[in-house]
Amino acid sequence: MHPFLLLLKEHPEFSTIAWISISAVVVAPLFEELIYRVILQSWLENFLHPIVAISISSVIFSFVHGFPDCIPLFPLAFILGTLFYYRRSYASIVMTHALFNGINLAFALANQQSPG
Repeated sequence: MHPFLLLLKEHPEFSTIAWISISAVVVAPLFEELIYRVILQSWLENFLHPIVAISISSVIFSFVHGFPDCIPLFPLAFILGTLFYYRRSYASIVMTHALFNGINLAFALANQQSPG
């Protein structure tokens, strides 16, 4: 289970939900897309075919998130890489990533069971 989900399960208070939301929906997309798409993928595209650059940056992004999260994150990473390649828009990939994380967080919150 993802560390944020464990924290949420152990401390379902509003403050925990707020910090996790800020981290997952704002901070992570901003930094991860800058690192993996804007910097890494753009650099790889200087030497490799775009599909290879997208694939490599997607694999690295996925593996950094650990097993088993890396499995469902690879398609997301590949979509984000493709979106960045065609649009060259940092804002579009950050918003897409934030939306993905926000939806997953909403599902996690909806599945939380009340104690007792």
